[in-house]
Amino acid sequence: SDSFRGFGAAALAGALAAEMEWLPELTEHTGDEFGAGPTLLGMKDDKTAYDVTMPASVWMYWNVALHRQNPGEVLAALTDAAQRSATEFCATLEKRSDAARAGAAIGNVEMIGFKTLLAEISVKDAKNAAAIADLAGTFAQSGLDLPEQCRRITQTVWALSGRSGPAIVTGFASTPYLATQLGDDPLGIRLEHAVRDAIKAVQRESDVTVRTIRYFPGISDVSFFGQADQSSIEEIAANTPAWPTVLGGSARFAVAGIPTVNAGPWGRDYHTRLERMHKGYGFGVLPGLLLGIVTRVLSPS
Repeated sequence: SDSFRGFGAAALAGALAAEMEWLPELTEHTGDEFGAGPTLLGMKDDKTAYDVTMPASVWMYWNVALHRQNPGEVLAALTDAAQRSATEFCATLEKRSDAARAGAAIGNVEMIGFKTLLAEISVKDAKNAAAIADLAGTFAQSGLDLPEQCRRITQTVWALSGRSGPAIVTGFASTPYLATQLGDDPLGIRLEHAVRDAIKAVQRESDVTVRTIRYFPGISDVSFFGQADQSSIEEIAANTPAWPTVLGGSARFAVAGIPTVNAGPWGRDYHTRLERMHKGYGFGVLPGLLLGIVTRVLSPS
């Protein structure tokens, strides 16, 4: 009978989940290459057992695959989507409350970034920052995955803020894989030419067509070896709760900046139990392609 006294966090989270799925503002394309639309990877409330109360908080995290947008732009798009979904959600509840003659006072949902929230509690009490650092260090040794560590740290920072909500706190929850592509420097151009010449040679010797794309549509270690914009690391670090302990801090996170391409096997369902590769290409065509690339890169100009 008390449901009209306040809405549950899970209901608000559901509205945000629907708004964020495949959000156009976070679905980039380069020519005919499209990045993956943002998709919800996990969602859990703070309840540990069954009862008939509404959950006070819900944790959600998404996978976002982008070509060019920087972390600040990602958080801005997320915040806009969150504000839009919260406004529409609250307006709907207002109408339903009026229809039920419940007189519920819905109010507004506040948006705040983790970086801002952490700075706020640090100003409030200098001991808070040290306490959060100690807590992050404890979680780093706990065996918990990164999103769960970030959830617990965020929850603690929120509690220390003394805020009551309703609110949506935004940030990053895992390791970033920076977008990379070959640069226009001499070494990058040399590697690109080597790839194109090797492809032409392979296609002359086989009936297989090989094409290049600017961005690999998946997760790859090229993000750590290739040529990426490192200027975004500071913004990522400031908004990732577990960054200082688990990810080593911004000073230790670096990209090698080496011209790098991903020339690998062709297959299906990578990174799953059903991962498989095309044997004909993997053992018949790919070795020659790799040899051709390496030979051309190492040969004198």
